[in-house]
Amino acid sequence: MGSLLKYMVLFTAFPLLAALSSCDNEVCKEDMYTSMNISLYNRSLTTQYFPLVDTFSLYRVKDGKLIATEYTDTAGVYSFKLSLDPSSTTSRYFLNSPYLHDTIIITHVNSYEFVSAECGARIVSYIDTVYFAGGHIEDSISITNHFVNGAYDAQNVKIYME
Repeated sequence: MGSLLKYMVLFTAFPLLAALSSCDNEVCKEDMYTSMNISLYNRSLTTQYFPLVDTFSLYRVKDGKLIATEYTDTAGVYSFKLSLDPSSTTSRYFLNSPYLHDTIIITHVNSYEFVSAECGARIVSYIDTVYFAGGHIEDSISITNHFVNGAYDAQNVKIYME
């Protein structure tokens, strides 16, 4: 009788465990990383993108130090995405190219947005201002969408150059 009880428990427990482990558990399918999109335009041809330069490098700056490379040796770029600093209200990126050397400064307000129980919350940002530290690169800057919330195709900033 003891061995029969062991087999009954085994045959009952195994299907139950298999059924529980095969349940369709929801996992986070949302993009939890948000980044802003900057596009470059020629002022006289506002409908066409303007390539930045033949090649350039873009570095994240934190506490006056270059800490990460965002883009490097990129040719013919018209648009690029930058992640904003979640622990600060100012994000800085150093742009280095054969013709341009300047720091892009973005001031923003960060907040948490609840996504789901599976995903938790992500940091979203509201862009306040965007400018170049040297002030000589851009002709003008237009913030077209202040909210950086994970929308993949959202264009946040347009920089017009001559």
